[in-house]
Amino acid sequence: MKTFLISILLAWSVCSGLAQAPFESANTTNELSVWLWVPKSADLKAPATINLQAYVQLDDSRLKAGDCVNVQFFSNSKPLGSDKAVWHDMIRPHAKPGQAVPMWVMAAGFYPAKCSWQDVPAGNYSVTARAAWTNGLSAVSAPVTVSVLP
Repeated sequence: MKTFLISILLAWSVCSGLAQAPFESANTTNELSVWLWVPKSADLKAPATINLQAYVQLDDSRLKAGDCVNVQFFSNSKPLGSDKAVWHDMIRPHAKPGQAVPMWVMAAGFYPAKCSWQDVPAGNYSVTARAAWTNGLSAVSAPVTVSVLP
């Protein structure tokens, strides 16, 4: 378990350098949260393609595989697109009896919602994601500033 936690921390520290704002604090309800991941803007040149990802957390014990949270992406309050974050149950590797089992397990949770923002002109943008659950709960991510160079 200790090795697993060290691996996770190492992976997070390496990957956090690849994102402009990894999991900044989000506006949340008591049950629903959304975080926006945007690539570093230092490497973005117009016309840019920016692949956005929104990570959703929902505190509901009744979730089952296939349940979806709708996520909308915005730039300066202008809609960019939408996707669904889909719940998956815990994923474990398959192994035959007596065979070694790889040491990876994916905890139950939502796959990230994704949006490919294409042909982005040069400028500065404030990007957010809004998640909405079927019972009316919603949450908005903290804004992430994206700069696209000419």
